[in-house]
Amino acid sequence: MELGVEIVTAHGLKAYDGSEALLTCGFTGRERRIAADSLVLVTARQPNDALYLALSERMDANADNALPKTLRRIGDCEAPAIIAAAVYSGHRYARELDAPESNRPEVPHDRVFDDTV
Repeated sequence: MELGVEIVTAHGLKAYDGSEALLTCGFTGRERRIAADSLVLVTARQPNDALYLALSERMDANADNALPKTLRRIGDCEAPAIIAAAVYSGHRYARELDAPESNRPEVPHDRVFDDTV
């Protein structure tokens, strides 16, 4: 801050053109523009499991016969992490595809922010 760095909280990035960022306040919706030659994005590390949940509901309802026999969360759907962890998650899933659940060791992941608590 002593070097003139401004910390902006509770705003979302709406647009960026390479020299100026358009921010929107999360509380008021007011927009403001700030000069910015570059951006450092720090985003919420929340899983995106919408597809998993939709498929799970269809499987539970037995909507049609084209559904997969098994459904499992992997990668960022399970727990957002670095790209190497997502690649490993896919590789591991393929190796363990036919293995029983009880033989799958637990793999530690980054903590996921849970705003429902």
